[in-house]
Amino acid sequence: MIIAICDDEQVFHDELYRMLQDYYIKNRLSVNIRHFYDGRQLLNSDINFDVIFMDFQMDDIDGLETSRILRRSNKDVKIIFTTSFPEIVLDSFEVDTFRFLVKPILREKLFKALDEYRETPDLTKFLIVNTNDGMWKIKYSDIIYLEAKSRHTIIRTADSVYEFNKNLSEAKKLLSTETFVQCHRAYIANVHYVNSYTNSVIIFDNGEKAQLGKKYKSDFKNAFMDYIIAHNRSRKD
Repeated sequence: MIIAICDDEQVFHDELYRMLQDYYIKNRLSVNIRHFYDGRQLLNSDINFDVIFMDFQMDDIDGLETSRILRRSNKDVKIIFTTSFPEIVLDSFEVDTFRFLVKPILREKLFKALDEYRETPDLTKFLIVNTNDGMWKIKYSDIIYLEAKSRHTIIRTADSVYEFNKNLSEAKKLLSTETFVQCHRAYIANVHYVNSYTNSVIIFDNGEKAQLGKKYKSDFKNAFMDYIIAHNRSRKD
């Protein structure tokens, strides 16, 4: 695994480096840790990192702007924000933050975040979809929702719409990540893209909506809350 530490304080680099080494030695894993002291150094690197520990406040270009630029070319790297100011937690999720750790970082919270990273499903995997137009590879992480259409399934991504030659029940069996939850007999939602919901409607980040059925409401709410808690969206953390 290749990890980047992007922070303008040498003391933090040294402390985090020691804890990361302890974690990987304990778990008998191999790790390559690279150090960057401002956002531009990181952006100028051509290394494909697995995880980036990103300081929120840095001179010249802060962690949030660095992450915005980084996301234009890399949607898969896991960003873990580190800061002494927990009130900015919600801002950090604009760039699809994996975790949020408050300084000084507690050893147990760091280890928990790394454990959860290792347990995260591989969202770079593809769903192979047969349509009347041909065969397509669709990344699980790009799917916003699925909708039943007669004997077929409509798959909606941020950029495209596909009509899959399988019904919704068959399509559901092919979804291999924990972020998908059935919210209606005709819809399966990716909670990663859920912006809000009412008693009967789910609203996605792109403004589109899916129905929320009474039968599925409890499971959906639990899945959505689990996702929020896991990604530190609660200020209590």
